[in-house]
Amino acid sequence: MTDKKPENTDTNNTRATSDSDKKKKRTKFGRNKHALKYGIAALSLISFFTTSQGLEEIISSEHSLTPYLISFGIQVIVLVIGMHLANILKTVRKLQMETWKRVFIALFALIPYIVSVCFSSFFSYTFLANQAYSNVRETDYNIKIESFMNEEIANLDSLNDAAGKVVLAQVQNYIPQIDGILQNFQVAASGEIGNIKNSLTLNPTATIPQDVIFSTDAITDASEAQTTRLRVAEAALRTSASTYGIYYSNYKSNYDALMNAENPDSLKDSIETMKTGIESDIQSMREQQRILNEQVQDQTARYNMLLQNSASAVSSHFESLIASDNDLLRAYNLIDTSEAVSSGTIDLQNIYNTIYSTTDVSDGNVEQAILDLQSIITAFLRQANTENVDDTALQNLSACITYLGEFQKYKALSNKLDTFESTVLSQVYVIEYPSTTSNITADAESTDAENTASEDTTAPIAETETSAEQGSTLVASPGEFAVNHVKQEEWIEIRRAQLGEFINMVKSLPNFETITNSATNVSLETRQYIRLLNKNDSYRTDTLKKAYELNRQNLEKISSIEQAWNYLHSDFKYMALYCLFVAAFLDLSSLFVGLFLFFTDETESENISDVPKNSSPETVSTI
Repeated sequence: MTDKKPENTDTNNTRATSDSDKKKKRTKFGRNKHALKYGIAALSLISFFTTSQGLEEIISSEHSLTPYLISFGIQVIVLVIGMHLANILKTVRKLQMETWKRVFIALFALIPYIVSVCFSSFFSYTFLANQAYSNVRETDYNIKIESFMNEEIANLDSLNDAAGKVVLAQVQNYIPQIDGILQNFQVAASGEIGNIKNSLTLNPTATIPQDVIFSTDAITDASEAQTTRLRVAEAALRTSASTYGIYYSNYKSNYDALMNAENPDSLKDSIETMKTGIESDIQSMREQQRILNEQVQDQTARYNMLLQNSASAVSSHFESLIASDNDLLRAYNLIDTSEAVSSGTIDLQNIYNTIYSTTDVSDGNVEQAILDLQSIITAFLRQANTENVDDTALQNLSACITYLGEFQKYKALSNKLDTFESTVLSQVYVIEYPSTTSNITADAESTDAENTASEDTTAPIAETETSAEQGSTLVASPGEFAVNHVKQEEWIEIRRAQLGEFINMVKSLPNFETITNSATNVSLETRQYIRLLNKNDSYRTDTLKKAYELNRQNLEKISSIEQAWNYLHSDFKYMALYCLFVAAFLDLSSLFVGLFLFFTDETESENISDVPKNSSPETVSTI
């Protein structure tokens, strides 16, 4: 016999209580869902403003609503699709159609969402990054430019020095040929000077005889006034005769110097001085003749013939000496204009010492030494008969001229680098931003007031000049770095000029290809320098590219979008990365919250489906 068991009322009561608690929890979480949605709406509103601000620069029309309308449309897509993307994909997955069609339909939701998120996040990042770097951007740029120039100046100096050593080694290879050419010119010069000497004859009259001079001692019938004038004329005659001896002495000295010169080197230092002295003597003798003639023309007819005869005798001696001086002057001019003599008088040893001196980098004699060497080679190439000179010699000499040109570049750049290091790299810049200028000025005024009120008169260690109008302060001590406080605009102009000077120095670097390709008979040390130059054969191009990019990205006016992109590649990119994270979070938060709500709804649905419905009381069998 079976009996029905009584219904378990405790179990039913427990289930009822549990269902009631779940309903309360769902009601409470429902209110939290609304709070999450409000928070996502607030983040979307923030993203709306940041995106529109980032768009304003490229949408240039003034007072335009276009950036705000674009940002609004983008935020609607990001917010709505982000919140419901999981439900959309779930709905698409349940569609009864082929897989490729479902994927195609899903893409209609995914593609606009992905594009909108990227668009919104990028322009939000642009605005946030430019705001974050607004008061430190030039400071970061300044550090970047200074680091670049310090590093590249060291590289440039090293490569220029290597190029100079290779050039010097190559010029040394041509020394024997140049020395031979010089000796040939010296032989030719000695022959020309010998011919010029043989064409000259020494003027034998060293003094003017006293018996040709009119004397007033025999005058008996002249008046006192007449006698006085005659004595003046006689004095002029005797003065001219005495002066003649001085001019003749000068003439004889120049004549002997020419005759005693054994080679061009003994004349090279004095030839210009001798020519100038001869021309001066000729002019003075002409003046002496003029004075003498004036003195004798004023006398009476009775004594005129006697005076004129004496004056003519003295003048004839002067004319003879002037003619001899003119012959000597023409001889010196022939020597001075002779190409063989000019080339033959170059002191090759002095040129070697100048070029190879390591302490003579900035000396002007270096350029003169190079010009002298070039004159030897070019004179030889002009005078030499090509049939008597082999092609190899001509090629070698031409190559030597090329190397001398590269040597000049090396010397010039070496001087520029020294100046640049001492005047530019020793400068330190502190940039004053508009927001801090007023504070700095107030601090300076406060400091001045304190100094005025103070009774301490101790002299400061370093003198500081401050200009509130110009916004620049220079603190400098001998041998130390100079600290410059400059405004943003001033700093940009200063750095532009310095970077332009650096670019010019890179362009003036010797040509590595020209130096290394024709290098022959080099030592082991020189070969190492050649390898260094070959390794850096693209240095000029690469460095100029870096300098141009540095100037454009840091000193020129570029869009805020490009500036924001550059922050991600800078040495100070951590703040930019943080701004990018914030911008992405503003737009992706709706997706994250949407996914969270989707999974919580799914979990609740599963919990509800697991609760059994209230069944009728069980039938219990009884015995």
